[in-house]
Amino acid sequence: MLTLFEKLSFRSKALSKTRDFFSKRGFLETDVSICNPEASVDAYIDLFEVKGEGFLHSSPELRMKDLLANGSGNIYFLGHVFRKEEVGSRHSSEFTMLEYYRVNTNEKEFLDEVIDYISGFLGKRTVEILCYEEAFEKFAPKTLPEEIKDYTEQEKQHYIFSIYIEPHLGKGCYTIITDFPEEEASLAQVVEEDGKRVAKRYEVFVDGVELANGFFELSCSQTARARFLKANKKRIAQNKAPYPLDESFLANLEKGLPNNTYGIAIGFDRLLMLALNASNINDVILASGGQRDKAPF
Repeated sequence: MLTLFEKLSFRSKALSKTRDFFSKRGFLETDVSICNPEASVDAYIDLFEVKGEGFLHSSPELRMKDLLANGSGNIYFLGHVFRKEEVGSRHSSEFTMLEYYRVNTNEKEFLDEVIDYISGFLGKRTVEILCYEEAFEKFAPKTLPEEIKDYTEQEKQHYIFSIYIEPHLGKGCYTIITDFPEEEASLAQVVEEDGKRVAKRYEVFVDGVELANGFFELSCSQTARARFLKANKKRIAQNKAPYPLDESFLANLEKGLPNNTYGIAIGFDRLLMLALNASNINDVILASGGQRDKAPF
């Protein structure tokens, strides 16, 4: 186990290395608000509420897209985000996220850059690209487990992907999953390819660990509103409280994002875990707290 000084030193160098990577490529670092009166609605992500103030962000996504819609150009964020009840060997209720957006690019250039950044910490590997459907064909069980027979179709997919597929991904390579089902679009664009509607969403896996989640970014305010409302309906169906829609974001999105905007969120702490071959996220998070399952020192 690393000493406190070794952890501080390693993390400090990793932060500097990240900022240097994006500075050399002409990105501007953003420092967006972490507490907002409205919420980014997700059926499966619960937020911490600050009484009288709003919600701690689970991602800087909406505030960064406000900036993009108003002409910021290429930007990145490197800071803390918060997700309620996410605690485990790879999860913490407070963690560090790297999120960045590049405008006027294309899928290949975007994914190449993502791999360039990750490989700066984990070394060169071959890159495997599988569409979501191919991953199911390759790794999903032929017979559904009895315990999920009463799940919705989307819940079944989530279960099978996390339990049966993820452990096989990124073994000796970087695996990028592309072309998700339309219902998994979140704020990604949906396009028609080979007669099927697919979400232009990308997830990167290393050694069975989901490291990054990115989109070819949706630039339609009406579609974003409809997806938020649909997510709130799913929350209600799960006996969860709906969240207030972020009207500021929706108003800014009416201006549209720059052409061919791609963005991605990378779990910075997970990246450090992989770089150090650590088994628990608390081994790389510096501050201890009551919600974590063990102290990091």
